[in-house]
Amino acid sequence: MGLERAGFEVGVCVEIDPYFSKTLRVNNPSWPVMQRDLQLVTSEELMGVARLEAGDAALVVGGTPCQPFSNAGKQKGVDDPRGKLFREFLRVVNDVKPKAFVLENVPNIMSVNKGQAFKAILSELLGTGYRLTYKVLNAEEYGVPQLRRRIFFLGSREGQEIPFPKPTHGNHQEAMRLFAMDARIPFATVGQAFEGLPPIGAV
Repeated sequence: MGLERAGFEVGVCVEIDPYFSKTLRVNNPSWPVMQRDLQLVTSEELMGVARLEAGDAALVVGGTPCQPFSNAGKQKGVDDPRGKLFREFLRVVNDVKPKAFVLENVPNIMSVNKGQAFKAILSELLGTGYRLTYKVLNAEEYGVPQLRRRIFFLGSREGQEIPFPKPTHGNHQEAMRLFAMDARIPFATVGQAFEGLPPIGAV
């Protein structure tokens, strides 16, 4: 949704979970949602639904399962079948040849298995030939009322470095104390996010 608000047109979505797929369709009726296992979806199918040829797409975006790398999981990394799904993302990138890609996961991906999984993932991402940058971002610093840290990998086919956005939100007093600088917009609250929503059961 953020990408759409930034001006991108969503060509196709792939989501295996039926409830998540239904949520996507209800909230975004114009999005072509394929309720499928990405491992069983060919790149040709994706380009067909999106009505694109290889090299046409501006962006391929993916969030592979985080359970193999999360502190809340068993941290098996790429030894967990779900941990290998990033390779399906790379398959799509290699076939579709978008101008850029974005891959997102939990920051713990850098330390699980003593960093071996992270080294393997970086090696395969670099193997795409795209210029790669990565950084851990916190959603609360961009106006989301949630403490949500995620690592983002950005790849550029044309070799240009894609800059990460500067944080827009923060704690006023902390910013003044640490940096003696003008404060960012105050962190968003859950109350602000819920403001204006109808009561439960009203719709």
